[in-house]
Amino acid sequence: MTAPGHELETIAADGRINVVSPLDGRVLERIPMTPPEDVPALFERARQAQRQWQKRSVAARARALKPLARGIADAADELVELLREEIGRHPAESWFAEIVPNIDLIHWWVRQGRKHLEPQRVKLNPINFPGKKAWIELVPRGVLGLITPWNYPVSIPLRALIPALLAGNAVVWKPSEYAALVSKRLDALFSEFLDPDLVVLAQGAGPTGAAVVEHCDGIGFTGSYAVGQQIAVRAAERLIPSSLELGGKDFAVVCPDANLPRAAAGIAWAGLTNAGQNCASIEVVCVHESVAAEFTSLLRDEVQKMAPFVGPMINARQKQKVAAQLDDAIRSGGLVLIGGEGDADGLRIDPAVIEHPDWNSALMCEETFGPVLPVVTWRDLAEVSEQLARSAYGLTLSVWSADVDSAVAWARQQPAGVLTVNNHSFTAGIAEMPWTGVRQSGLGVTNSVYALEWMTRPRGVLIDRNKQREPWWHPYNDAAVTMARGISDLNTGRRPFWRALPDLLKGFLTRWK
Repeated sequence: MTAPGHELETIAADGRINVVSPLDGRVLERIPMTPPEDVPALFERARQAQRQWQKRSVAARARALKPLARGIADAADELVELLREEIGRHPAESWFAEIVPNIDLIHWWVRQGRKHLEPQRVKLNPINFPGKKAWIELVPRGVLGLITPWNYPVSIPLRALIPALLAGNAVVWKPSEYAALVSKRLDALFSEFLDPDLVVLAQGAGPTGAAVVEHCDGIGFTGSYAVGQQIAVRAAERLIPSSLELGGKDFAVVCPDANLPRAAAGIAWAGLTNAGQNCASIEVVCVHESVAAEFTSLLRDEVQKMAPFVGPMINARQKQKVAAQLDDAIRSGGLVLIGGEGDADGLRIDPAVIEHPDWNSALMCEETFGPVLPVVTWRDLAEVSEQLARSAYGLTLSVWSADVDSAVAWARQQPAGVLTVNNHSFTAGIAEMPWTGVRQSGLGVTNSVYALEWMTRPRGVLIDRNKQREPWWHPYNDAAVTMARGISDLNTGRRPFWRALPDLLKGFLTRWK
């Protein structure tokens, strides 16, 4: 398969971004790039806005963010059309992946998620700490950096931007240069409803992203393992928190008692949605040998039905990578049942099902990010566990079985950040559910209250209304020891209350004499 001849350099010689449609190679727009040397000024703007934003209560910030849900709904048709032209995605996919879940995301954070940002009372032991009141509050980090990919250019940024802003931060956001138009429109929505300097857009490529990492108070990144590793090192050197959502090589395990027609439909969708350009895409299908023939036939039929709706690769480089993995798998013994051909002058690859590829082939070991479903068989689940243990990744894992309890019990023993039974991939669209991975799939969490961990820091606050000296203050004497012994015995029940209390009172009365 050959790369299309119409591919242009994304970053032009004049420093502008060529926004090229993967559908037909048209230049949709040429957008000015943010030079790395301009990034410090963006952070200064954001810092000034953040100082005022932080002063507002959580409830006030939630009220300010709530209209964004309606704003996204009002702009949905425009966003969906931009996603079609710039990413090449079918409108139905964009509605379900980029519009519907994000309206719910905003609603959840402003109604339920905000409760986790309110101060949490600490229940102090009245014997140890009389006259005191304490609580924990989550303090915003300041100005966060956010670097996001092109494959879900609305959903992935929003999953970080909404909680970050609600927590009192500002954000300097560097989207992928392959999603510059969609990102520009999304940024305009934030500017419509909020101070325009709370979310500051930095358009550009790698050097612009590196400058963002240098000046932020915490960095969120979604992208490749190689770049994520570099960001993790620099964040550690700067002693700032990082959240890294990286690659995946996700398994779907089909058991002999599975609802095979539903499993085939669900696995075809999860492997081919967005043309397989999804970190949670199914890239390895493990089916029990007793139902392999029936399941594979059903899967082939589902892929054939879905093929007309599968869009192009984002660029020639990605197309070449997928084609190379597929060719290597064929050379090592894999049998293509359907698809795998590429347009001679375009970026599309026909969605493919390939049987029995070698476990050591690139297709089975490396992230593919394309519309290819490799199918292998198993006799004992221990075989699947062995291959999962070998994998460098650990993002999501699905098990398809009528025996839900057994499926969950087995899945819990495997290295994956997200487990699903009889479904796959879509839980990234559930605001309440943590989205996380292990190994080279990254560090940190998207969605749920756990997403706040890199965006905030806990601060303990204590008020003391006690007018007496503390028992642990100097001078140190026998009365201090007697008092401490009484406190210890009361707290542990080592001595009955009526016997420990006299020591405590005696120590208290003679402590400072």
